[in-house]
Amino acid sequence: KSIQSGKIWSTNYDVYQYKPDKYITKFMPDKDEFERTDGNIKTRMKVTVAPNEPVEIRRLELENLGNTEEILEVTSCFEPILSSKEKDYAHPSFNDLFLKFDYNEELESFIIKRNNRSKDESEVYLATTLSSDGEKIGDIAYEIDKDKFIRKRKSWNTKND
Repeated sequence: KSIQSGKIWSTNYDVYQYKPDKYITKFMPDKDEFERTDGNIKTRMKVTVAPNEPVEIRRLELENLGNTEEILEVTSCFEPILSSKEKDYAHPSFNDLFLKFDYNEELESFIIKRNNRSKDESEVYLATTLSSDGEKIGDIAYEIDKDKFIRKRKSWNTKND
């Protein structure tokens, strides 16, 4: 989101948001790239999935193509699933009950742990972090309640009409 203009866009093509001035998608054996240009801002998302491990790495690059300083707000959203796809498809709400969320302020990272249902299960964790080469202004805010996040996102969309 551009703080100056209030314009909101997504890294991917989103029919509910502004149409980009330019949009390119690249699918490669080792990664996918989504690049779009909106005014003076070029947004590039690189998604790499490890071939032999359950790991996904996303890198967001923002480039100011203009001559004026821009202040941008970055929002990230994901839904952690720390069980087999069969268990998640069968009982997604039930599986969510076993997730424990923790935010580590020192590392600026979310750590999500799946509580075991039995002694035989191994512990499963997911971590996500935000790092930046640029200056960060303000504090990191987060919302772990999916319904609250969706309501907030819907309010963003109505501002763009």
